Amino acid sequence: MRRGVVGDIARALTDTTPDGTLALAPLLADLRGRVAIVSDFLGDADAIVSLARAAQAQGGAVYAVHVVDSWELDPPRRSALVADPEVPLVRRPLGPATRSAYQANFARWRTALADDWRGAGAQYTLTVSGSGGETPARAVRRIVSGSLDRGNAVPMAGSSGP
Repeated sequence: MRRGVVGDIARALTDTTPDGTLALAPLLADLRGRVAIVSDFLGDADAIVSLARAAQAQGGAVYAVHVVDSWELDPPRRSALVADPEVPLVRRPLGPATRSAYQANFARWRTALADDWRGAGAQYTLTVSGSGGETPARAVRRIVSGSLDRGNAVPMAGSSGP
């Protein structure tokens, strides 16, 4: 028995292990219809938002699901040498002073990203994965089912940044 497109997407997300960076814009150049983009948006977000704006102008519907790890929102308070998940060879010290600056910069970036997506007419939702957070597969189920329950109005809970 087929569970539907949402189930297919959720299974694909569950079976996916993020690794490295990939430019998404070339893969999304022909956006049409209803599209959900699930990403950390650390790569070519500006180019993807531009494509989403064009898709919206042509009557499409774009859902931007921003996946953020709980560690990114609340990194450890102890001093540590942390690796960039996109480029593991890049390591930086994170201590009390740099932690505060990191959190402030990350909060500003998330707010600007959400504003860009909404300005393009897309539905933006932040979802937190990792310890105590929600998996991307569960987020897609929640967002899509909420969209269907409310006549395509995607819930905005948790999407406003800090």
